Amino acid sequence: MRVFITLLISIVAFGSGEVCVEYSGKDFILNQIIFDKDKEINKSLKLDYVKTYFFKEKGQYNLVTLEYSVNHHKRLYKYIYCSKQDDKLWCSIECDGGGFYVNKNFDIDIKTPLRVFADEEGGRDLPYLELAKIKKGYIKGKIFKCPKKLPKAKYLPNEKYYKDNPNGNYVCYDYKEDNRYYGCFRSIKSCKELHIQRFGKYGSKKAVKEALKRCKNSKPNRDYIDNPNGKYVCYDYIDNNGEYKGCFRAMKSCKLLHKKHFGRYLTKQESKNALARCQASLPKK
Repeated sequence: MRVFITLLISIVAFGSGEVCVEYSGKDFILNQIIFDKDKEINKSLKLDYVKTYFFKEKGQYNLVTLEYSVNHHKRLYKYIYCSKQDDKLWCSIECDGGGFYVNKNFDIDIKTPLRVFADEEGGRDLPYLELAKIKKGYIKGKIFKCPKKLPKAKYLPNEKYYKDNPNGNYVCYDYKEDNRYYGCFRSIKSCKELHIQRFGKYGSKKAVKEALKRCKNSKPNRDYIDNPNGKYVCYDYIDNNGEYKGCFRAMKSCKLLHKKHFGRYLTKQESKNALARCQASLPKK
């Protein structure tokens, strides 16, 4: 899924320069969601604090880094986009990641729980987490002096990179359903950089053109189609949100397929359960 947000946020209503705001952890709850033997287990975690770092670029607020702390261990989420709605901002995480409103005082109102994950540095073994508020309405924040080095808000590639490029060596796609590929295109950037699925990388224009045709016709290499008899569970990559991308079962080892190895399992049921964990962005046990 590709979501492009036009960033038209005036700094007149929201001040100038970067703005850093801290909120009391008592007003929030962090829900840890784990899947175990087809059961969903929820565990609530208390937060020390929540902080937001609003970034300004060329006279616009357009990106936010969110920081939260549990048991004095902080985590960062760096892909939150804001757009102006009347006299407030709407800030959201891509696709179904949740969102919140920000008023002129930088108080926040979480409308949809935020799906937040570990920072990309070593935090890949966490199940997914949802940050929600406890009380109704806006939560008051306290503006503090921003540090000299703000946690960098990472920028996703410009929309032009999502357009089919005849010079691209990568073939990427949005998602796969019932072994059909959707949103196939050639790219000059790696699919991982674009935060979408990788069909393959090719050494010549002819090879990439043929691969694009296979992708659009949903005729991939059969080794990459989910095989219910496969004992290997493979995936394409783990993105910066800690999500496993491109999970499937295979008869051949992931190494032979040039894919990432999630695990090898002795029975069909174990392989099926592992695939579900992979697709739910949970690590192997």
